[in-house]
Amino acid sequence: MLSSILSRVMRDVERKLTKEVSNKATGAVSGLLNKSSKKEDVKESSNSDLLTACMYVAFAASYADGNLDKTEEAAIEEMKSKLEKDGNSDIAIKMMQIKGEKPSFGTAMKYVDSIEKEKLPIFDGIIDDTLKADGEVGTEEKEFLGMWESYKNNRK
Repeated sequence: MLSSILSRVMRDVERKLTKEVSNKATGAVSGLLNKSSKKEDVKESSNSDLLTACMYVAFAASYADGNLDKTEEAAIEEMKSKLEKDGNSDIAIKMMQIKGEKPSFGTAMKYVDSIEKEKLPIFDGIIDDTLKADGEVGTEEKEFLGMWESYKNNRK
C-alpha cells in the first residue's frame, strides 16, 4: 500500500517537473522563432526547419518504445498548441504528416543536423517531456536518450 502511494506521488512529481521542462522548452522554441538577430532577421525557412526538427524529435522519442502512448501524444499535442498560439499555424498539418511516418532516431537526426549546435538544448526538453509523459522511461527509451547524448557530444 505504502509502495503504491509513494509510486503515485513520485509519478505526480515527475509529471509536474516534466510539465515545467515542457513549458521551458516550448518557450525557448517560441522565443527563438519570434526573435530576430541584430545582424539579420531569422529566415522563415530556418523557423520552419526548427519546428520540423522539433516535431521529428518528439515523435521519434515517442515511438522509441515501439508505440505512441496516449500520454506521449498528449504531451506533443500540448507543445503543438503552444507553438500554434505563437503564430505557427502550419504546425498541425506538419504534425500529422510526421506522426504517420513513425520516425526513427536516425530520421529525426537528419532534421536536427540542419539546426545550429547552440539550439540543441531545446531538444533536451522535448525528449525529456516525451519520454517521461507516460510516467516511466523504459529500456528502449533509455537507449534513445543515450543515442541523443552521443549525438550531441559528437556534433561539431
